[in-house]
Amino acid sequence: MKNAISKQLKKIISSMLIIVFFVSMMGIEVFAAESTNISDKDVMELKAEVVGIDNDSEISIMSTDFVDASITVSRTSQGMRIVCTTIVNRTASIVGVKDIMVYHKEGSKWVPVATSDGGSLSDTMGVSITAYYPNAIYGDTYKISCVHYANVDEYRELPSETIDFKYILPLTDE
Repeated sequence: MKNAISKQLKKIISSMLIIVFFVSMMGIEVFAAESTNISDKDVMELKAEVVGIDNDSEISIMSTDFVDASITVSRTSQGMRIVCTTIVNRTASIVGVKDIMVYHKEGSKWVPVATSDGGSLSDTMGVSITAYYPNAIYGDTYKISCVHYANVDEYRELPSETIDFKYILPLTDE
C-alpha cells in the first residue's frame, strides 16, 4: 500500500513539474503604458555657465578619449547646483555638454522638471557646465542626465546619467 501511494505521489509531482516547465517556456507578452501628460511648459529651462578646463597631462593619443565625464550635484542657496564636466585627452576643436535633463521621481515615474542646452568651448581640453535648479524639493528623489561630447580628431558623444538620489545634501557655500 505504501508503495502504491509513493508511486502515485511521484506521478503527481512529476506531472506538476512538467506543467511548470512547459508554462515557463511559453512567452508572455507584456504591454506597458506610461502617461506622457507633461507639457513643455512644465519643464524649466535652466541657464548654464560654461567654464574652460586645462588638462596638464602629457597624453598624446591621437583620438577623442574622455578623461573625465561626470555629473556632480550640491545644494546651495540658489537651489540644486548641477556641474557637468567633460575633459578629453588633447586640445579639441570643441568640447561640451548638451541635453542636460533633471528628472523628479513622482510615484514610480521619472518626470522631467528642468532642462538646459548646456554649452561648449572651442580649442580646449575641457569644460565645466554649471546650472542651478531653484525648484528642487529637499528630501525628494531626482536623477540627472546629459551628453558629453568632443572632437579631437573625430566627433564623439558620451551619454551620462546619475543614479537616483535623495536631495538631502548639506547646504554648501558656492
